[in-house]
Amino acid sequence: MRGEQALLPRSLLLWMVPGLVLLLAVGLSWRGGRSSLLLALLPLLLLLGLAAVRRPGLTLTVWLLAALTLRFELGTGTQTTLNLAVLGAGGLFGLHVLRGLVSQRWAWRRTPADLPLFLLVLVALFSLLAGFLPWNAFAGRASLASQVGGWAVFALSAAAFWLAAQQLDATWLRRAVTGFLALGGLYLVGRALGIGGLVRLLAPGADGSLWWVWLAALSGGLLLFARRLSSWARLGLAALLVLNVWVGWQNRSWASGWLPVWATLAVLVWLRKPWLGAALTLIGGIGIWLLAQGLPTELFAADAYSVDTRRLAWQILVPAVWNSNALLGWGPSNYYFYTPVYPILGYYVSFNSHNQYVDLFAQVGLLGVGLFGWAVTALAVWALRLRRRVQSDFGRAYLAAALAGLAGMLVAGMLGDWLLPFVYNIGLRGMRASLLGWFFLGGLAVWSKQVHK
Repeated sequence: MRGEQALLPRSLLLWMVPGLVLLLAVGLSWRGGRSSLLLALLPLLLLLGLAAVRRPGLTLTVWLLAALTLRFELGTGTQTTLNLAVLGAGGLFGLHVLRGLVSQRWAWRRTPADLPLFLLVLVALFSLLAGFLPWNAFAGRASLASQVGGWAVFALSAAAFWLAAQQLDATWLRRAVTGFLALGGLYLVGRALGIGGLVRLLAPGADGSLWWVWLAALSGGLLLFARRLSSWARLGLAALLVLNVWVGWQNRSWASGWLPVWATLAVLVWLRKPWLGAALTLIGGIGIWLLAQGLPTELFAADAYSVDTRRLAWQILVPAVWNSNALLGWGPSNYYFYTPVYPILGYYVSFNSHNQYVDLFAQVGLLGVGLFGWAVTALAVWALRLRRRVQSDFGRAYLAAALAGLAGMLVAGMLGDWLLPFVYNIGLRGMRASLLGWFFLGGLAVWSKQVHK
């Protein structure tokens, strides 16, 4: 009856329903087999479809957690599959645009990164078209599906950013952060104690470099900058941060897992106590200088061969692209098939650059690199400006976390194509983790007042 009090608060139901559906889907996906995976996807799709129109914040939160946990992947007839991170980013952004067109009540929350991201997607499309030209008559080209997939990495990363920017409010952003940190805590406990069930919470590819970066950024940002947290919350965040650093150090031959995290934490310390950040940076710089002879092989790669081949790959790719099509590059995914023309250590084989910025130059040329630099610079400046006027406890903590997370992302980009996964290296499966960065950077728009209607 209308006058009776509900048995459960509405806010609790909003969490219980997607939580139960997500647990059911995860449980079914663990059973294995295509039929089980399809059955796991059906309740999630139903929930997303029902919530997308009325509860966009709920939809994005469920999608974020589902993309990290559900192992469902849709085959494409190639070696690449489409996971929920990819399907959700494209589908939900398309639904957002369609809803605005149908309702004729289009509203767009502006961000300084809108223009460079849009132009980056456009330039990637031009590069795809230019990639059909024979820049080297002796080289092959990627299949059309792979080239389109390479372009989709740019488009879907921008879509994840815009989805968060347009559809999240402060409440749902806080809930998305809470859900992500809770999932991260369970996973780290599993890694630390060797509990396979907790480790398997994450789908393959979800624990890429940016997973560790944003766990550190958000937990550290809340711990250092949120003043109204309870003692239990602070204890939990501190434990999560310690586990993040400890687990990463146990696998220190994988520099992408610990070095970007340290850079992230360094930025947080700089923002909290500049004098302490300067002192720690000086001490760290002196330590690296004193130990420089042993660091490359012991910490930054599993062996000297890996370090040498990375350096050679950069020295080969950059001049080769510069001399053929420096403006637009060789097109998305294409450079993998150009590399056998250029011998590396005497072998004519396909190889990857293992560096985001070399990858960008090889795929989308100087225009793409310049637009990417414009986008991340605009985001950093924007976050710094917002910090001066945002007074809310969560807002100040989140803005600090976003700045640190962005710095960690850029460091991770030096170690691999973690920000915009290359189809023939980390691949579309890696977008489970890479979309975290674009999603949480889109969350900056929660505090933007520039809305265009």
